[in-house]
Parts: sequence; structure tokens; C-alpha cells
Amino acid sequence: MKVDKAQIKDLVEKIRNSYLELVGMSAKFSAVSAAFEDRYRSTIVNKLDELSFLSEEYNYVRTMIAKEKMSEEEREQKRLEAAQSSSAVEAELNRYAQRIESYPELKLPGNGSHSELSRLFGALSVIDQQYWGNIERYLRERYPVRAKSPMEALGNQFMRFIGSGSNNIPPALTYYCDALERGDLNKADDIAFAVTKDVAFLLNEVLTILDKEGYSKENVAYVYISNVLTDFRLTEIKRRQG
Repeated sequence: MKVDKAQIKDLVEKIRNSYLELVGMSAKFSAVSAAFEDRYRSTIVNKLDELSFLSEEYNYVRTMIAKEKMSEEEREQKRLEAAQSSSAVEAELNRYAQRIESYPELKLPGNGSHSELSRLFGALSVIDQQYWGNIERYLRERYPVRAKSPMEALGNQFMRFIGSGSNNIPPALTYYCDALERGDLNKADDIAFAVTKDVAFLLNEVLTILDKEGYSKENVAYVYISNVLTDFRLTEIKRRQG
């Protein structure tokens, strides 16, 4: 069978260019590219069918390129999805930060890094000064005997979160501030988490009681407490029943 030298030459050039493209995509294919030259020389020495060998080799290398391009597209898609996910998380954190910036900040001693905690306690201060009395008066009409009011126990808990004394530090934050002043930030983190959870328990219980007692959800006190829970992402943190 007569060998078509022009076709052979064209295929060899295409294969070598394809391997250059493949190695350019990933250096891991360098050995495969070098092996082609060895196999091609062996084909010539052993007087095998060059055209069949080169045709198969060309199909092989183009298939490898197609797979690698697909892999690159998949990796790029994953990078894009990761970037989008990161951007979404960052955007959500920014929205969260913007929401809580509207609340006053309770000044704490030491080198505190929990601005969200100081703003949460600033919000509690607003509840104390502007809304707690309204809630108590509403329930007092339903429970003339103070000791029987469902808010009696919660009122005592609430006072732990309200500043008092010369430094105006709420009792619930005493240990937190002590940890900050000692420079024990890990301990401060633990206390901040626990205190925030206690605040969530309390405010969610207040709304539950108000719902049971027919307190209007349009009332500014109810709306403010509900907004605090939402803005600080505490709505779902409730004490287990039973």
C-alpha cells in the first residue's frame, strides 16, 4: 500500500501541535507528549501502518484536549460559584451590619470587639426606657395580683440586662467585661455567646406571652422587640418547652 507522505506529514504536525496545546493546558501531559515521539519512531522502525497509528493518536490527543477543556470549564464554574457564594455571604454580613447600626451602642470597658453585643444591649436599654413599662401596664390590667403575672419572672430576668451603678454595666455583662479587661478574648467570646442566647430566650418568651394575652402586634413595643429579634438574627433561638 502506497504511503501518502503529505497526509502523514500533516497528521504528525497536527499531533505535535495538539500535544503542545495539551501540555500548555497542564504540564502533567509532558510525559504523554514525549511518549508519542518514542511510539512514532518505533512504528517507523518496525514498519507498521503509520497512517493508522497517526490517525488513532490524533483522535486520542484531541479527545484528551476536549476532556481537559471540560475539566477547566468545570473548575472555572466551581471557582465562579465559590466566588458568588462568598459574595453572597459578604453581602448578607453587610446587610446585617447595616441593620444593627441603627441601634444605640452601649459603651463597654476594655478592648471589646463585639459591637453587635454592645448594640444588642443598647436595644435592650431602649426597650427598658420606652416600652417595658407599657407592656407591664397592659398585663397589670389582666393580672391585678402582681405575683400572678406571667411577666413577673421575666421582669426579674430582664433587669439583668439593664445597666446600673456608676459604670452602667448590666449585671449580665459583668463577667464579660472582666474577661475583656484581663485580655481573655476566648472567655469573652464564650460569655458573649451565652448572654446573647439568654437575651434571645427572654425576648422570644415576652412575645409569646404577649401573643397569648392578645397584645396587639401593631403596638410599637411589640414591633420594636420583634425587629430586634429579626435584626440580630435571634428569632429562632427559643427555650425548649417541656
